[in-house]
Amino acid sequence: MHAEGNRPLRQSEYRSRGVVRAEGRRAPSPWRRQRRLVQRAGLLALLLGGLLMPVAWGAPAGNVGTVRVRRGETLWAIAAQRYPGTDPRLVIPAIERANGLRGPVIQPGVRLVLPAI
Repeated sequence: MHAEGNRPLRQSEYRSRGVVRAEGRRAPSPWRRQRRLVQRAGLLALLLGGLLMPVAWGAPAGNVGTVRVRRGETLWAIAAQRYPGTDPRLVIPAIERANGLRGPVIQPGVRLVLPAI
């Protein structure tokens, strides 16, 4: 395509006139690029905010520690002893998940990971 004066169109003239590319798509507009950049920056901010939120609230990261189960000990007793002031009914499922247990039955001598609650 030629503009007035029978000269080939420049790259900027293709974009400004909305000329269709050879493969059938319009050239991407600078606004579309800017919108994508803003969307990606917003998504990155949300992800980083979600990852840093527990740190900002002062929650301990990772595990509190480990404990070796003694004979006669139960998850209830461990939860009550290691998490004073917290309802053991809320702590026991977290201990089970952190250690891959399928129920509250534990064996003496097993080392349990105590998650941060």
